Amino acid sequence: GSGDGTPILRLARAVMEIGGLAREPVLEKPRPGDIRESVADISRARDIMGFRPKVHLADGLRETLVWFRDHPA
Repeated sequence: GSGDGTPILRLARAVMEIGGLAREPVLEKPRPGDIRESVADISRARDIMGFRPKVHLADGLRETLVWFRDHPA
């Protein structure tokens, strides 16, 4: 978490771009119970441990994709 929100559409586009998929995400109508917004509250980790995010979202997604490609289930 970084304390900053990332819209799901932006996240989906980033994952698709990093994964080499050249298409637009398909959007559906919201369903009951869907979470509209979710932002990690890192204030305690920052205050107690001095946590500061060091990895940009796109870089973290790339590293995660590489790990999953190197460690197939």
